[in-house]
Amino acid sequence: MRTTDIAVRKKIHFPLKLAGLFFLFMPAAMFIDQTVFVKSPPGQPIAAEIGAAVGEAAPSDESPQGTALPSAGGSGRPDSPKTNGIPPVHAQPVPSQGATPAAKPALPRKPAKAKPTDARPVKASARAVENKWIALTFDDGPDGKYTPQVLDILKENQIKATFFVVGIQAKKYPEVLKRIAEEGHAIGNHSWDHKDLAKLSAKQVRDEIAKNDNLIREITGRPADLFRPPYGSENETVRREISAAGHRHVLWSVDPRDWDKHRSAEQIANAVKNNTKPGSIVLMHSFGGNLGSSVKALPLIIASLKEKGYTFVTVPELIGK
Repeated sequence: MRTTDIAVRKKIHFPLKLAGLFFLFMPAAMFIDQTVFVKSPPGQPIAAEIGAAVGEAAPSDESPQGTALPSAGGSGRPDSPKTNGIPPVHAQPVPSQGATPAAKPALPRKPAKAKPTDARPVKASARAVENKWIALTFDDGPDGKYTPQVLDILKENQIKATFFVVGIQAKKYPEVLKRIAEEGHAIGNHSWDHKDLAKLSAKQVRDEIAKNDNLIREITGRPADLFRPPYGSENETVRREISAAGHRHVLWSVDPRDWDKHRSAEQIANAVKNNTKPGSIVLMHSFGGNLGSSVKALPLIIASLKEKGYTFVTVPELIGK
């Protein structure tokens, strides 16, 4: 072969070799250009890498409503709505930085409680004092012996009084309690079983009041909104429970000690006559011990006070409520 032929062939083969190399490596180069290698930030779900590799837009740090959704991986970053066919996680939205949190729904308001009464013992109204009104009150009944006698005397004299009844007695003599109500007298709660309430817990005091309230309402068909603590024994707890139950707290201003078996009817009557003033609340009893002298004293008391110009009314009338 001649030297000139060799030179010609080299000139022809070199470009062909270059062209062959170009076509050989061109597909690989095109593939490399189309491939994106993405490194996920720490905690970024792998779905974000897949989305970036296929050309999807990177997820925003805020939802269209301005709130970020926590990722399923717990990183605190939002997930993309499209996660390679996996449904998005529907979590409770949390405010993102700079976003205003949505207002919380208003909670339903609790029903208002009834306003408690004044815990202090009641006083006669100015009208009662001006008109010389007084109130006779009878504690501890009803019973089957003395209470009917007291009712007969009051009815005969056309007088209305106030009876503070004890629960266990009302349970024994419901027909007498009904008569008290039917004849127009006022009825007050005197506890369930006449315990010293100042020695009881708040719950026990509450139960003493509520149990008797329920019985009085059951027998008479009307509530008792007056309360007198047994023995007049009270403290802050007792006053608070009386008030919370919605009762008016009633004590007394005249005590003739009618329960004392050593006192005569005249002594009892004189004690009332000499200590009564306009607006007085007189304490007497319709059950408990020997009350024979007390029953005999009642007509004497009525006559002497009427003679002095006093008018007998119930406690609610006396206090003007």
